[in-house]
Amino acid sequence: MTIRPGTKSDIPQIIELLKLSLGEGLMPKSEKYWQWKHVDNPFGESPVLLAFEGEELVGVRAFMRWRWTNGIETIEAIRAVDTATHPDHQGKGIFKKLTLAALDHCKEMGINMVYNTPNEQSKPGYIKMGWKEVGKLPIGIRILSPIKMFINYLKNKNVTGSGYELIEKENEALVNTIDHADPGQYLGTTGYLPGIWRTDYSIDYIKWRYARVPVAKYFSIVDHGLYINYRIKENRWGRELRICDIFVSKDVKKTEINKVIKREAKNIGAVAITYGSVDHYPAKKILKSTANPSIGPIVTWRFIQDIDETEWLAFNQWSPSLGDLELF
Repeated sequence: MTIRPGTKSDIPQIIELLKLSLGEGLMPKSEKYWQWKHVDNPFGESPVLLAFEGEELVGVRAFMRWRWTNGIETIEAIRAVDTATHPDHQGKGIFKKLTLAALDHCKEMGINMVYNTPNEQSKPGYIKMGWKEVGKLPIGIRILSPIKMFINYLKNKNVTGSGYELIEKENEALVNTIDHADPGQYLGTTGYLPGIWRTDYSIDYIKWRYARVPVAKYFSIVDHGLYINYRIKENRWGRELRICDIFVSKDVKKTEINKVIKREAKNIGAVAITYGSVDHYPAKKILKSTANPSIGPIVTWRFIQDIDETEWLAFNQWSPSLGDLELF
């Protein structure tokens, strides 16, 4: 077996292996989605390693680049995302070999940490390779219509699916909104306390993440001193307004923000508002949740070099939003 870095010319072959190994699942697998996630990412192109038996591609391991900042310094990170092994070559340790080799490569690149949201089947493998469980991402829920939610839950027995589908064009309306609203004016005053790690936001990032993503449609709420990106998610219990990222200027009152968000929820027919509810996340301070169920993804994390792990474990000083962790 030989291992080498992946290139853009390998993308069609990689997509075929992902489909063969994993099926379509909840997330569409396409060259366009791979290009968006692993090539166009404003934090940098993904390190990708491939395993071959002769001329046959038998394994792939991709780490997506990310950057976190506490307002003073930045941390270069990777997220362990796409991985697949050919069904005829299971049990040969390909997943482990590729993952450990990719970590060594990332250390040489100056990457500080790796994290991901594994499922219950893959989590034990990561733990054996040194990952630690951070915990479930707390999710806050603001229930707007409990009776309607209950009725919907009883009626909608067959509502399933992730709401993800392949989208051919970028969201031009959202690009125009971003340009007009200029959320960049709030990026330095996002409401985080000093020393709290959050995504290193930029206008390029916001356009890439929300307007150019090819598998989901996002919307925005724009008001004086307020910019929010959200997604509409259909559930068995009804329509959800999912706040993915929120940017607020310092002089906006919480009551005004709540009023604007609730008005948007009413306009789209949402019965609940959800948001990341890590203690340091601004939305938690703004929106009073009526429930905090353990429904968020399990987050795992591994040290690579030159950081204090106590800041990251248990989300002690780490404040990812739903927009940071959903979708990938």
